[in-house]
Amino acid sequence: MLPRSAILAWALAALVPLAAANAAETPAARTDTVRGPKPIGTMVVSHGGKTWKVDVNGGKQSVLTQKPWGVPSLSARGEVTLIEYTRTAETDAQPSGSIIHVLDLAGREVQRLPLPQTVVGSPARLSPDGTKIAFNTLTGGKEGFSADTHVFQRAGGALVTFRELSDPSWLPDGRLVMCGATGIVVSDLELTVWRRVRQLPAQPVQCVASNDGARMAFVMNGQVWTMAIDGSDLVQTTEFSRAGGPAWSPDDALLAVIADPGSGESENRVYLIPSNAHSAALPDGPQAGNGTVRAMDVIGWH
Repeated sequence: MLPRSAILAWALAALVPLAAANAAETPAARTDTVRGPKPIGTMVVSHGGKTWKVDVNGGKQSVLTQKPWGVPSLSARGEVTLIEYTRTAETDAQPSGSIIHVLDLAGREVQRLPLPQTVVGSPARLSPDGTKIAFNTLTGGKEGFSADTHVFQRAGGALVTFRELSDPSWLPDGRLVMCGATGIVVSDLELTVWRRVRQLPAQPVQCVASNDGARMAFVMNGQVWTMAIDGSDLVQTTEFSRAGGPAWSPDDALLAVIADPGSGESENRVYLIPSNAHSAALPDGPQAGNGTVRAMDVIGWH
């Protein structure tokens, strides 16, 4: 069972009503950038009851969907997955089921996967070949939550379940990286067994593999860390008051992280840091020419 302190930031955000849905419409703006490589690609974030598409380089932003879904993931094939939470009754405090929506970057829905008795607790990530989808579920209550990773075929049907592992992320060759209670694990190509690549001193969450499969990023003790896929070269990448939700840029040169800017605002912002940074500090203020991207839960970037 995972203690409450280890529950994922986006899972907690998803398990409460989306109060921001009725907030003033504030477009996602540009990112705060710690000095580093020039950002490229497209970022997808949920904020204010909508999901936004952001051109990270040019700064152009637009609404991808006005549906109050969240927990976005963006695949290399340009498909966005979003989670809708359902309740047995409108008055229920907590969701009882989920629907995974797959959209293209024009906002058109291309697939809908209903999970009426399953609460999805992580981004639903599409495999590199686009044929599978992986996510973790959350079950539990006051004493803590248990997370299991599930892999489904896109065409329909459950494929495999990894018990007590969370936050699945695909490697380019089709293996999965997942978080365990005391370390990071990697599956085999057949998705039948896994091995721990490194034991860690605290519970890791929100692990995500780099696009080239060489490194992974994850959150431990409220900071973002990176390490090589074989478990070597462990580096604390951030030294903010608290950071989470890491996402790799398409060229793996930058990491996007969600952090509290410390300004008393109720919503976190997205910051870009060099992926090879060591204990990067939160900037004192926006860099010249940059604003902020607000993010409710997690970032999709490709």
